[in-house]
Amino acid sequence: MRAEDAPEIRLANACLLTLIRERLGLLRVDVDRGAIEMTETLGAWRPFTTVPSAVAQQVADRLRLMAMIPPLPEHEPVTGRITIVLPDARHRFEAFSFHRSRNLVVVRFLSAALLERTWPWPDPPRPEPEPLERGRALFEGGDLDGAMGVLRDYAAEAPAGPESLTAFALMAAVANEQGHLRVRLMIDEERLAHARKVPGAAYDVIEGLLFTGDVRREEGDLVAAEARVVEALELAREVQPGLPLHLGSLELLEEIRKARGDSGGAADAAREHERWEERLVRCPAEPDAPRVLPAVKGIVPDDE
Repeated sequence: MRAEDAPEIRLANACLLTLIRERLGLLRVDVDRGAIEMTETLGAWRPFTTVPSAVAQQVADRLRLMAMIPPLPEHEPVTGRITIVLPDARHRFEAFSFHRSRNLVVVRFLSAALLERTWPWPDPPRPEPEPLERGRALFEGGDLDGAMGVLRDYAAEAPAGPESLTAFALMAAVANEQGHLRVRLMIDEERLAHARKVPGAAYDVIEGLLFTGDVRREEGDLVAAEARVVEALELAREVQPGLPLHLGSLELLEEIRKARGDSGGAADAAREHERWEERLVRCPAEPDAPRVLPAVKGIVPDDE
């Protein structure tokens, strides 16, 4: 941590370092309340510090940037990953960014057991395969057609693994940028079929199931939509015990079941969503909960 870093960078890093030192599972930055809190048991939040909302916004945006996820996504939550490199080890986190109705970020520290289930290839190959590097550069340079061509050719020949899944993820991003949602759907169908063959690729499978399930809902194929969302939720519960990967998927499931006339199933999804949202999002730290002491002195505003 460098003294010349901006205050929000130093505070975001202090939060992550404290999670590591204290072996706490979750960090929450609630922008509206200006509250930064941590917990080991979901729902039993402990205060870390309270800051002005503008500072909390900067910290939340910094964590989103570190996880390479967009600010205030329309659909919730968008999930990203963070790596912190310390002299003794590399430490991994998952970040969950919520949308405009609840401006907050939740970060989970990944233990070795969780890392094995959710992130089988935490370190991308260096150097990156030349077609991936070239496709990424074309995409970032605005040559979307060129990027799609390079990535498509590579994905067709690459063996199943992290590099090929990265190619599919980049192609999906290119299709989004082009506004070709039908192309994006075809890519995600391919990505889903491909990910099912790759051990440990649960994250990609879940993402593919939810996106293609939502598209099927929009097209009116409610049976297929529900089947995919339910499969995604079941897989998320299996690989991420104690934390839902997508609260938004429960809202989506409720909408699908309502449209199918399944009022009981819709109510079940609504109750589960309410239960998780209360513990993850709305439940503040108790006033008498012991404060989490920062791992780095002189950075947290109310640190003595």
